[in-house]
Amino acid sequence: MSTGRCLCGDIRFETYATPAWIAYCHCASCRRHTASPVACFVNVPVAAVRFSGERARYVSSPGVTRSHCARCGTPIGYETAKRPEEIDLYVNVFDHPEAFAPGLHVFEAERLPWFDTADRLPRAAGGGPAVSPPSRLGGFIIDCRTDDLWSAARFWGEALRLPLAELPGAEGQSYVRLESRDLHIEVQRVAHPSRVHLDIEAADVEAEAQRLEALGAARVAAVHDWIVMQAPDGQRFCVVPQAGMCVTAVGGMAPSYGDAGGCTGVRIVGGVAPSYG
Repeated sequence: MSTGRCLCGDIRFETYATPAWIAYCHCASCRRHTASPVACFVNVPVAAVRFSGERARYVSSPGVTRSHCARCGTPIGYETAKRPEEIDLYVNVFDHPEAFAPGLHVFEAERLPWFDTADRLPRAAGGGPAVSPPSRLGGFIIDCRTDDLWSAARFWGEALRLPLAELPGAEGQSYVRLESRDLHIEVQRVAHPSRVHLDIEAADVEAEAQRLEALGAARVAAVHDWIVMQAPDGQRFCVVPQAGMCVTAVGGMAPSYGDAGGCTGVRIVGGVAPSYG
């Protein structure tokens, strides 16, 4: 069960429902309602929420009702005639908002130019379908021809001032991760001469490989779920799936939200993202 309340405690609620989706909204109406640079909503069936205390309501546009506490002013939720059986609760009214990680952005076109979040979540320009972000530099793999993987890893950890992380199972026999907030960096034991190669993250690995082939790159090998490629100048690199949780939507008004175990990309497949305003 999840619980929440307003600042003064006059409005409280509880719900046993699992969120259908969790989304950032950058539209001007939601930003104004929360007096913040971005709003974040947790979508649940309205019938699955039990409130105590009377919420004040404001019709902000035709068919759209926003609720808040009349005493302290805390925004509570968003309801629309387009989705009458649902309510979008503001994430910060939950007692444990840290339990609700967003899965996408909507109304990206209205995002304030000086504000952004450090994520690779799908982003919809409006309230329509969200799309996967474009490919990007994912990180670097430091290939070391050595019999002592950890000795090599310790050198690079000290050189880059990054802590080391041991990887589980068979992966730990060949790789040591250097923990970086921004990039994926690993030291890898190899048989070929030592070198550094980069990884390009993509939501669709095959489509990205084809794009790079059109630029003159060549495929070398397919390994697990990534593709080894070679640039026209001979430099090797890899195209790998985007890291993160998988959020999948298959039709419907809003994406279903959940962890599809083992998925290493954030994707929206069909469906329509929630619409605010």
